[in-house]
Amino acid sequence: MVKMGKYGQPIIIAEPDLAFEAPSCLNYVDAKGEEATPSEKIAGIICKDGPRFSLSNAKKKGISVSVNDEGFIQIDNETWWISTLFCKDKNRIVGYDAYLVRMKPKQVLILELGDLDLF
Repeated sequence: MVKMGKYGQPIIIAEPDLAFEAPSCLNYVDAKGEEATPSEKIAGIICKDGPRFSLSNAKKKGISVSVNDEGFIQIDNETWWISTLFCKDKNRIVGYDAYLVRMKPKQVLILELGDLDLF
């Protein structure tokens, strides 16, 4: 879905019908290590050494994706934890890509493309 932004720029809303909230029980920090709260929904999945897909692609292929109350994401029969929520461009694209790992991290990073110069 595309809507017009405050300055007339097109804003892409990724997976408006399938995106889901980031689990509230995890400890989120921004690129500076300061406490943060996710402001967007998760629209894409990238698993370390595993699958990567948009939620509509997963649905079409019959891949089950669900969030557990403990904060992990179940993909079919596999358990994954969010390591990083990545926003491509907060002024043009709404919806995080979640980078998932097998072990629960102490913190989940919330990054934007503009934060990459900090690393």
